[in-house]
Amino acid sequence: MIKWIFSDIDGTILPYYRPFSARTVATLSNCPVPLSLVSGRMPIQMRPMIEQLGLTGIHCANNGAVIFEVVRGKTTILKTFPIKTVTVQKVMAKLSVCFPKLHYCWYGLNQWYANGLDPDVEEEAEYTGIQPRLQQRPAIDDKVLAMLVIVSSDEQFDQVATAIRQLALPDIRIYSTGDGYLEITSDSAGKSTIIDFVRQHFSLSKEELAAFGDGGNDLAMLSAVGWPVAVDNAAQDVKMIAKKNCSFRGK
Repeated sequence: MIKWIFSDIDGTILPYYRPFSARTVATLSNCPVPLSLVSGRMPIQMRPMIEQLGLTGIHCANNGAVIFEVVRGKTTILKTFPIKTVTVQKVMAKLSVCFPKLHYCWYGLNQWYANGLDPDVEEEAEYTGIQPRLQQRPAIDDKVLAMLVIVSSDEQFDQVATAIRQLALPDIRIYSTGDGYLEITSDSAGKSTIIDFVRQHFSLSKEELAAFGDGGNDLAMLSAVGWPVAVDNAAQDVKMIAKKNCSFRGK
């Protein structure tokens, strides 16, 4: 029996660049078991969605770097998994040397930052509804929860990913989440963090958990539950580990 459901947002229950459908709102707001949203978005971006769907409880932001709870309209941060700032600075230094015209972003709890503006960063700002704060590097005492590089060219995307991997940094995870998005989190993060948190606090077994996803950053979450579900537009590697595919198209 499924006792808890976890779901990615963008591309899974929310079509890109479109609002929730009335049917989605009606279905999810009446979910008979706890439903946790698990996203690459910041908590502040997720709150309006949580409220629209009539949800409370435990949710996960920044690709597993933040676990938070919403109760009676109040958000409480339960756990964070930041990247070491010195590690972020090493990645940025490498990118500035190898790709001096490339812009990249990084995220705190309620604010995101960029080292400059280009069409990709501006599109991300329009998509998120929050303007980035322009800054060349995070300060050494800043808490960096995730980093994002948007590369439109497939060839350059591979070059950027290779350059970061050549640093051989043991404390980060690198995700390709489609559409030129290269995302970096702490190796302690990942969307399975909320699965571990819920299982520990509510004594649930893997077979009592289900998850829905579509992209590479959902693989850890889907692998951690007994009932992994891939939406119709999911990446092929996601469909390979799913027990079930559903016909909803998140794009």
